[in-house]
Amino acid sequence: MSPRRLIFVPTYNENRNVERLCAELVALPLAADILFVDDGSPDGTGATLDVLARRHPRVTVIHRDGKLGIGSAHSAGIAYAYDRGYDLLVTMDSDFSHSPADIPRLLAAHTAGVDVVVGSRYLESDSLPGWSPHRLFLTQFGHFLTRTFLRMPYDATGALRLYDLRRIPRELFDLVTARAYAFFFESLF
Repeated sequence: MSPRRLIFVPTYNENRNVERLCAELVALPLAADILFVDDGSPDGTGATLDVLARRHPRVTVIHRDGKLGIGSAHSAGIAYAYDRGYDLLVTMDSDFSHSPADIPRLLAAHTAGVDVVVGSRYLESDSLPGWSPHRLFLTQFGHFLTRTFLRMPYDATGALRLYDLRRIPRELFDLVTARAYAFFFESLF
């Protein structure tokens, strides 16, 4: 029996991206459900996602009241996956800093026997198009701190991940308290 898969995408003001992203995710040759968690986007993202969910039976949307943080959105997505008995959880951003086409690569890495796969945004020289110098600096600085102080030789700041929920006790995720970007560091310990 093949594992039940969920692709989770948090959104906030991503109305310009979600329709294309949803189309690319649905078109993947994978048996996977898709969960969007929207933090009350004022730009209409939630309404667009509702239309997409009506159009695609594998798509579900959770609406949250206000901007509660990317970390808490990930916690909500993880809880949803455990509550509904999913085996594998793929997480990614909605701004195309991660490509849906990379999801099969995560799944292939998982078949090699690892329980957590973390995709890196730094493998290609043009992998972060359109990012402001400030955002690039903060990301690179976070990556430097992770390598230096935590001795983690990979991109711990990225949300492109695969978790094998059958092998990771839910209680470990319950220990993560960060509601913002620190979630990505905490969730790997």
